[in-house]
Amino acid sequence: WIGGFLIVGVAAHAAIFMAFTVVAVGGKVALLPIPLGTVDFLVHHIHAFTIHVTVLILLKGVLFARSSRLIPDKTNLGFRFPCDGLGRGGACQVSAWDLVFFGLFWMYNSILIEEILRRVPLPLMGGSMISYAHRHPSGRGYWQELIESIVWAHNKLKVAPATQPRALSIVQGRAVGVTHYLLGGIATTWAFFLARIIAVG
Repeated sequence: WIGGFLIVGVAAHAAIFMAFTVVAVGGKVALLPIPLGTVDFLVHHIHAFTIHVTVLILLKGVLFARSSRLIPDKTNLGFRFPCDGLGRGGACQVSAWDLVFFGLFWMYNSILIEEILRRVPLPLMGGSMISYAHRHPSGRGYWQELIESIVWAHNKLKVAPATQPRALSIVQGRAVGVTHYLLGGIATTWAFFLARIIAVG
């Protein structure tokens, strides 16, 4: 697996220097180098970095799937188990499912940044990062903060319904998070594409 890990990095870095276009010269096939600009250089390195970090995250999930110093009995808990939070032992982001989830987000964010660097003008880049990729300072998700704030406000104003909401399971919560994250990314990216089309068109 070490060889496979290294070959991914070598291939990604070689893509910077191995970009050619095929032309016909005197009835024979020839390769012409494509001049690469700064954006191409950045994008190739973003892809190389994304692949390396995603592989490391997934590798950690494989190597520590059965046990770790924090949770030695992971093998009895299964592929996924509840996150107890920092206040109760710090068992967040340590199950194999959490690492697959984290690898997915890392890859998606890196692809989003690549698309922004390649297709969106620089003045809009800052707006995209602020409106979409911003994270709550506490490390908790915005959806969790939003739901808890709404529940608190309903209880404080005495308008809470008689039936209290039940917590989602970890898998349901992750599925909701992935769905909202992907839909938000698609909507935000599409908004910037439309802004670019209107500005140029």
